[in-house]
Amino acid sequence: MGKCDKIYISIILILTTLSCTSAHAEVKWIHKSKGLAGYEFTALCIDKNNPDVIYAGANGAVLKTADGGGSWKNVFKVPGAGKSINFITIDPKNSAVIYLATASGIFKSGDGGVTWSASSRNIREDNVLSLLVDVDEPKIVFAATEDSVYKSENGGANWVKSADGISEKNIRSVAQNFIDPKIIFASSEGGLFKSADCGKTWKKVFFADSTGNESAIGEEYAEETESAEKPFSYIAVDTIDPSILYLATKRGVFKSNDSGESWRRLPKTGLKTSAVDNLAVSSNKGGYIFLATEKGIFRFSNEENAWRELSRVLSAKGINFIALSAEQDVLWIAAKDGIFESAGDIYEISEKAASPNINDVMQNFSHEPTFREVQEAAITYAEVHPDKIAKWRRAAKTKALLPTLSFGIDKDSSRGIHWDAGTSPDMWVIGPDDENTGWDITCSWNLGELIWNGDQTLIDVRSRLMVELRNDIIDEITRLYFERRRIQVELLQNPPKDLTKRVDKELRLEELTANIDGMTGGYFSREVEIRK
Repeated sequence: MGKCDKIYISIILILTTLSCTSAHAEVKWIHKSKGLAGYEFTALCIDKNNPDVIYAGANGAVLKTADGGGSWKNVFKVPGAGKSINFITIDPKNSAVIYLATASGIFKSGDGGVTWSASSRNIREDNVLSLLVDVDEPKIVFAATEDSVYKSENGGANWVKSADGISEKNIRSVAQNFIDPKIIFASSEGGLFKSADCGKTWKKVFFADSTGNESAIGEEYAEETESAEKPFSYIAVDTIDPSILYLATKRGVFKSNDSGESWRRLPKTGLKTSAVDNLAVSSNKGGYIFLATEKGIFRFSNEENAWRELSRVLSAKGINFIALSAEQDVLWIAAKDGIFESAGDIYEISEKAASPNINDVMQNFSHEPTFREVQEAAITYAEVHPDKIAKWRRAAKTKALLPTLSFGIDKDSSRGIHWDAGTSPDMWVIGPDDENTGWDITCSWNLGELIWNGDQTLIDVRSRLMVELRNDIIDEITRLYFERRRIQVELLQNPPKDLTKRVDKELRLEELTANIDGMTGGYFSREVEIRK
């Protein structure tokens, strides 16, 4: 059986581990901002007490609808140079109180958007990215800014920095445990912070290291460094069980079941991109979350353990924000070209079952080198690459073009001696000396060696040995690669419920990774980290 046959069989074995799940019903979308030309929508907020009342931020303006998007009214224009509206929130106990987070600071309305006033006193950074109104005491408000976290205890009249323990700037969002309101979370572009005393002190519970890894504090990672990618974007608390957290990042969605003490990455199956902008958590059905990404809207359920796209028929471009009307089980999105509302059941599964797309499943491993790349790295590291034999043969032929060079030199000398018997006195006369020097250079070529020379025989012997070694290396690295992939798919699609069995699988996965690294000089793990 050839190597290609082995590889294809391995792939087939992997794919047979995939279980069938049901596909979601198609969700339709209604354009709710027709006639509002020139607006690029960036934020939405739905009144929980009256879901027909919605505020939308766009191009420095705030628009309001009181009839579920049937008609809109411009209720505020942001003053100053910073026109971007980043976030809108409503007092949970008084729907007339609205807060805006903008690039020009915070603005507040106490009469349902009729009048507005600046509310950023003592905040050093104008660009406010997110806001949180305390669920129990709405006079307490938190602001996430590019400078730090700020807290107001008088409804935004003035603010104080709440940053004891926060080591970073660029706070992206804030969230609260609704059962224990003293527990606050703040996500920055480099990690996640948690406060257990209503913002007095903070500790980091999740961070991105210098290689771009996300990790819970306590694992051995390098110190984090600033990254232009802004990997962390949004933190949300589950609306049914507040010990469950969801963290949207540029590398996927992470979930914690213990209020941020430990984390795991949700599967990427069905998710077209890892870059997540923000998310919404269902308050009616546990285990459902909805994502806004540059590639569309996606829904995750614990039951399916996979993502389903809800925006196949959505014409919107540049989705910036997603909001969920829990009372109506309706999604709203703010996009560059309008506001859209979902139509149809966003939860139910259609009766027609369908297998998950193989490409969707394998996308979970798209950041890893292919088996061809790993094979290439292994034979290169072992110095048994076919190019090496070819180089030897080229060198042997090139040798015939080089001449055999010989150099010679001749030298002789003589001296004459005679007796002079002439005039007195007689004497011996020595000389003159006679010296002769000659040299020569000879070049010769054996052009027959261009066709064949003795080195070729030695190369043939070495080539046979190298081919045998290379085949052994390819067989072994291919076996390790696909055994590892089968375990990955099994853990993703059908993880063992028994903890001991799962630990055994995880340890075997690490062992196989170490073996692959050993045969590639660490290439495999380096590439995985680079491509994440």
